[in-house]
Amino acid sequence: MIDNLTINFECNGITHTLNVPTRDENLPYNLATAFTEVIKQSDANADIVINNLKDEFLLCCEDRTNLCCFTEKQIKLIRDEKDD
Repeated sequence: MIDNLTINFECNGITHTLNVPTRDENLPYNLATAFTEVIKQSDANADIVINNLKDEFLLCCEDRTNLCCFTEKQIKLIRDEKDD
């Protein structure tokens, strides 16, 4: 379990620090909120980031060396989206 997660990054000469609450059942939502803020602050293309995250999780599922984060149905939906 993650404990005391802090994300530090610099953008346009300003240092940002995000403290992510980790001691409750909302950790997945807290992580998503923190990474959304990092993406916004960095002016990264959110669509590219999301697609890359999906790809990384699919690789995790396909090689089975890590716990799969998607159900088979979700994997199929993601693959179908990529084929469009």
